[in-house]
Amino acid sequence: ANPKVQFVKERIGDSFGLWIDVGCATGEILMAAKALGWTARGYETDPDEAAFGRSRGLDIQEEFLTPATSAGFLREARVLSLLNVLEHMNGPRDFLRSLTRELPVGSHVVVEVPRHPSISSFSNMVFPDLVYRHFSVPMHLHVFSEESMSRLLASAGLEAVAVWCFGQDFQELVSCSAASAKLDGNPFVSQVLDHSNRIQTGIDESGLSDVLFVVARKAARGTVPGLDS
Repeated sequence: ANPKVQFVKERIGDSFGLWIDVGCATGEILMAAKALGWTARGYETDPDEAAFGRSRGLDIQEEFLTPATSAGFLREARVLSLLNVLEHMNGPRDFLRSLTRELPVGSHVVVEVPRHPSISSFSNMVFPDLVYRHFSVPMHLHVFSEESMSRLLASAGLEAVAVWCFGQDFQELVSCSAASAKLDGNPFVSQVLDHSNRIQTGIDESGLSDVLFVVARKAARGTVPGLDS
């Protein structure tokens, strides 16, 4: 959570105020945002995760957001984050538009979703019986490319200001290969995974990482540029 919030801060400057995290789970993003100067509030539907976050002193509301319930407080937000949320939604476009409609112009939206093409999505296709991340239906209903994310943001009146791609592709590829070959627990597999960070860096630099992290800004009415602009 700390590197993600730091990434946002470096791209939008000291635009502090209210940071709202939708689907905040136990509140790691809230804690990181508070440490850097934001007032942070989360919304979570899982009662156990919400209670755990509140036990750490975090402001977490146990609520499922709808246009009717969210309009008032979203007008106060400077940052709205949806990390690993949109891939679970039946209608991610309508959901995002319903939330961003009330945001003030100039506020920022932070989105994290599973990405394709990536080594992880290819691994899921090669080992369909071992899928547990990208194509794990019904947990995940969508996987996003830069093009589809660009269209999604534009439909909600958002323009991307920063994109960060990273992942755990190498670990997933090796783990699936080892499980398929019944090599779980083999010392060789652990030795290979010791090189994960270095090899994952190469995967990220090649544009094949499995996470798409986007910082976008609520634009005034008019033309909204895409991710490549």
